[in-house]
Amino acid sequence: MEERFNDIYNETYHTITRYVISKCDNLSNVEEIVQDVYLKLYRFKII
Repeated sequence: MEERFNDIYNETYHTITRYVISKCDNLSNVEEIVQDVYLKLYRFKII
C-alpha cells in the first residue's frame, strides 16, 4: 500500500497543488490543505 500511495502522490502532487492554489483565497493555507488531502487518502485507503 505504501508504494502505491507514493506513486499516487508523485503523480498527482503538482496537479492537486495547482488546483488548491486556484481555489484558495489565502495562499498560506495551500500546504496544509494539500497535506490534508493526502492524509485522508492514506487514512481511508482510497488507493
